[in-house]
Amino acid sequence: MGQNSSQAARRSSTLSVNDARVVPVGTARLDEAWRVLRHLRPGLERRRLADALRRGGRAYRLGYRLRGLEVRGRLVALAGGRPLVTLARGPHLHIDDFVVVPAWRGRGAGRRLLEALEEHARKRGLAAVHLDSFLDALGFYEALGFTALPCRAVRKKLPPPPRAPRRGS
Repeated sequence: MGQNSSQAARRSSTLSVNDARVVPVGTARLDEAWRVLRHLRPGLERRRLADALRRGGRAYRLGYRLRGLEVRGRLVALAGGRPLVTLARGPHLHIDDFVVVPAWRGRGAGRRLLEALEEHARKRGLAAVHLDSFLDALGFYEALGFTALPCRAVRKKLPPPPRAPRRGS
């Protein structure tokens, strides 16, 4: 049988973010990415992630890309986002999803991934990085130079559009 979590944690404690590299994450790593993202979004359906990573998928067509921090072939952190231009924020990278697996929190993995995303955004002429955060993670982002904004996000879920009648009915 496989290693238990304490054995895996002991083994991973000998590795550092110096052993890491940032990689694009596509459909070939769907199952691994899904397991990591479920730490952030427990209800995430595998098929929804598959659609976001598939070149023809709606999220992909709208610019969503997933990048991961990989240590010895394993994803330890993920960030999914897209470039946007708005009147209020100008050209920026909006990070929709950001997660570090529990065993790697506090070890620099999140910092390393965010720094790589910032560099990626700068090279593409984007002037800022925006993201939504849970309150308990604000200190992490502020330590990296992010500023909490005074606005509060709100949303309204819309019902699906009515179906068009079928021809010949």
